[in-house]
Amino acid sequence: MLKAVDETSPCEQSRDMHLALPVIFRILYGCGLRVSEVLKLRLQDVNLTGGVLTIRDAKFGKDRYIPMSTSVTDVDIGYSKNILWQWDHDFFFMIPDWTMISPNTIEGNTTDSCARRSYPLGSYMILGYGVPAY
Repeated sequence: MLKAVDETSPCEQSRDMHLALPVIFRILYGCGLRVSEVLKLRLQDVNLTGGVLTIRDAKFGKDRYIPMSTSVTDVDIGYSKNILWQWDHDFFFMIPDWTMISPNTIEGNTTDSCARRSYPLGSYMILGYGVPAY
């Protein structure tokens, strides 16, 4: 799955999506977050020095702090070198109009990536998304 999103091509309508998708999927897989939690991250919520994500207003209205592995932190740092933010409250992953990426975009890309790799949805070959192999 990660190989498929790593091969995402740039496209004019979503100028940085090919950079964002590999990072988004690594955070989803490596940190165990929900799609909406990843997409709601703002620049101020991603501590690249300490390798910690802040999930704001999580369950029961409390903030959660999620440690990132070194490999996920490194991918975040690489991504951050290619993106220009205006403010700390900008979304870490955003579309050209400076708003949040829709969760439907991510779920659609998951399906597209599976189709390109010829993985049927629900396949045990899709680690983290398919049927567990016991």
